[in-house]
Amino acid sequence: MKVNMAKAPGQIGFGIIGLGFGESRCAMVQQVPEARLVAVASRTEERARATGVKFEVDWYTDYHRMLERNDLDVVAIYTPSGAHTEIVQAAARAGKHVLTTKPLEISLARADAIVDGKVAMWTVASDESAPSTLTPPAINIFQDVARWIQDGHYASATLADGEDSRKTLELVLALYESARTGRTIALG
Repeated sequence: MKVNMAKAPGQIGFGIIGLGFGESRCAMVQQVPEARLVAVASRTEERARATGVKFEVDWYTDYHRMLERNDLDVVAIYTPSGAHTEIVQAAARAGKHVLTTKPLEISLARADAIVDGKVAMWTVASDESAPSTLTPPAINIFQDVARWIQDGHYASATLADGEDSRKTLELVLALYESARTGRTIALG
């Protein structure tokens, strides 16, 4: 389904993939003056259609088709953990900025497939709905991303780059292994 709406000057186009958790993020994007929700994608047609209609945006059951959009600047991925790698890689090939929910992935090998590919992406490092403490304060994570893209120098306490996300995953997995086995795990 197509909804024809002109992109306002200066607005960053966002798309949400994974609407179980991601649907609630659509309204957050729409709160941000610098951002515009342009499309949503879900594996299930019913959910994709309902969310697209609710937010008056285009909807897709094939995220690859959504990635072809010229007005899509950022892809926010809210699929289950373990389903980020292929989507991040496809978005990077399409020249899109990428935002993923945490954890970046479920294994270091899968995280490395993202990070080692030099994908320009961020992982949410804090509560996405919390206003930032930065000056000027951001409404939410989507404003942080929009500002960063607009000026390229905006630093955010709510975002972690791919390498930092990988390091965090390594620590979490080591802590889990230590708790499971009772052994001390050394990080490299």
